[in-house]
Amino acid sequence: MKDIMNSDIFSNTEIAFENRSDEELRRIYGLFKKMSNSSLSSIGKNMLKASMFLKLPIHKFAEKYLFFHFCGGITLEASQNIVDKLYQYNVKSVLDYSAESRKSEDSFKQIESEIIKIIDNVATNRSKIPYAVYKMSGVANVELIRKIQKKSELTEEEKISKERLLKRINYISKYAYDKKVPIMVDAERLDVQEFIDQIMDEMMIKYNKEEAIIFNTIQFYRKSSMEILKKSFKKVTETGAYYGIKPVRGAYYQEEKDLAKENGLESPICDTKEDTDKKFDEALLFCIENIDKISLFAATHNEHSVKYLMTLMQDKGIDKNDNRIYFSQLYGMSEHITLNLAKLGYNITKYIPYGPLKLVMPYLLRRADENKAIQGQTNREFEIIKKEMKRRNLIK
Repeated sequence: MKDIMNSDIFSNTEIAFENRSDEELRRIYGLFKKMSNSSLSSIGKNMLKASMFLKLPIHKFAEKYLFFHFCGGITLEASQNIVDKLYQYNVKSVLDYSAESRKSEDSFKQIESEIIKIIDNVATNRSKIPYAVYKMSGVANVELIRKIQKKSELTEEEKISKERLLKRINYISKYAYDKKVPIMVDAERLDVQEFIDQIMDEMMIKYNKEEAIIFNTIQFYRKSSMEILKKSFKKVTETGAYYGIKPVRGAYYQEEKDLAKENGLESPICDTKEDTDKKFDEALLFCIENIDKISLFAATHNEHSVKYLMTLMQDKGIDKNDNRIYFSQLYGMSEHITLNLAKLGYNITKYIPYGPLKLVMPYLLRRADENKAIQGQTNREFEIIKKEMKRRNLIK
């Protein structure tokens, strides 16, 4: 497999869906057929938003068709069946309690407890679940982070909340360090991301002395993403610490563009998808060139980028199952990449959100926006599913 870039290694749909029964495949086919229809998809998304506000019974539709295709379950324990099933095919899992935009101290404490529970679960299931993950907006008030990032004056109550936040992040980081569990912090919108980047750099310097335990996420649809990566890497590694990174293309595409327009600012997002792709691949090259000090969790659904990273590993003489490098795709998407990579022996995970439907709904809506922004993503998924349906003689 010398010429990986020109190979058709992801074309085998039999491998891609070997973990799906005919009944499951029919259900998935029906779901993506609806999602590939842009009019139906937009109507469905707006109905879901309305149902959240009005508490309409369409939630039942979301639960039956969207939730159980893209999410693991309501609880950590309920998600274990999916973890076990994926592991049968050499696919590991990352379980993400998808709670975000919380506001009360009680909710922060509840989510912190869930994160600790996730870390404990990883510690006892490392062969199946190699990473823990959480969102900063699940354990901190986003409005407070915005004020901190803007360097606005804080009230006495806000100063206390800030100290609680910093203690909470340090507690979670230290707990993961003590358990030897790598933990990633997801990316957020740019109006809070600078603060998160700063805190994660500090946590890496503090806890990544022997290996990468703390991982930050960088969104490479940002025009400044490579500068951010290089500056952050230099800051962390100059202290002798290791750097942990999860590069993604980005999950707040339309929100970021709208926010910049509302404030009369230049969009921070790359002008074209090609520019984003170029930056993402440039980041992969940077990571492999510095692999002695970096651990990489490459989260991408882009076949070219996956093949490019495979090529970089081959050229550098890095083993397929080197623990410093993981590939990952979202649960319910890009099965043709995930299962074929697993069959080839690479480290591969499915990123699986879980939690009550009302907490997971923002994640589901973001996936809809993201797929809409990335032209053809849903259609490509649908065509791959249709190909396997035809191979099994389930459709003509």
